[in-house]
Amino acid sequence: MKNTSLTSRPGNGLARSEIPLADLIHVSEKEEPPSSGFQACSNGQTISPSLPSTSLNFQFPFKPKKVYSFPISPSSKIFYTNFWPGTSAEQWNDWQWQLKNRIRSLKDLERIFELSEDEREAASQHRDSLPVGITPYDASLMSRTDSQDPLRRAHVQVGQEFIRSYGEDDDPLGEDGSTVVEGLVHRYPDRVLFLSTGFCSTYCRYCTRSRMVGSTGKYRFGTERWTAALNYLRSHKEVRDVLLRGGDPLTLPDDRLDWLLTQLRSIKHIEFVRIGTKCRSSYPRGSLRIWSRSFGSTNHG
Repeated sequence: MKNTSLTSRPGNGLARSEIPLADLIHVSEKEEPPSSGFQACSNGQTISPSLPSTSLNFQFPFKPKKVYSFPISPSSKIFYTNFWPGTSAEQWNDWQWQLKNRIRSLKDLERIFELSEDEREAASQHRDSLPVGITPYDASLMSRTDSQDPLRRAHVQVGQEFIRSYGEDDDPLGEDGSTVVEGLVHRYPDRVLFLSTGFCSTYCRYCTRSRMVGSTGKYRFGTERWTAALNYLRSHKEVRDVLLRGGDPLTLPDDRLDWLLTQLRSIKHIEFVRIGTKCRSSYPRGSLRIWSRSFGSTNHG
């Protein structure tokens, strides 16, 4: 599945890629960012709870609706009833519930899937970065019995992951060589890649940044590093386009994402702020609040 990119253009409103407006405005007032659950999942990731003070005045131009009206497919209902008994439709559509109940270990995999010997051996051997991490919604779309199912192959480890061929590199896109400040890649004259987090709701086995997600080793993400990257951007007026990636920026708690977007939009020569995310494909359609929470504000739209 392709990552979805949301683009914010200062002064021109928000271009919402392929997301109908009616979907964006169905949000819930009860949902909150993952906060402690997010911190528990991120292993080596460190994000300071203390952010530089910024005057924020976010107001939604509409009154959020309190109740979702998204249908749940019969197959999804059968799936969560079998594997998470007692789960309600509201919980299934809650992105916080999806994060909290991710499949993260061999024991979790064996509870859901009929694993092949290759999958079981690979999961038992795995250490360090790019751990298993699958939302219940993603798991519901996979074959429980066929280890060759394409979506399952994209998320469940196999032994080939441990084979290193000649010419392979931990950094296949050569991003580290174009890194000007930790987490900021400036390869092309007028655009940069801003790596904001090492956490994803779902980890893809083909990830080109597998070296920095999960147990991140030398890679650290937090406001100190963000501030250094922002200072670089302020001094390089040729940069007009910023792509936020990670990890997945839309898994950041609301206050951190709002702060980062506000800082980026305050830099006058930056015309575009894009966000690369897979959240849209990792959560049920009823969780679409995650795209409207920061982009519905007048400051970011």
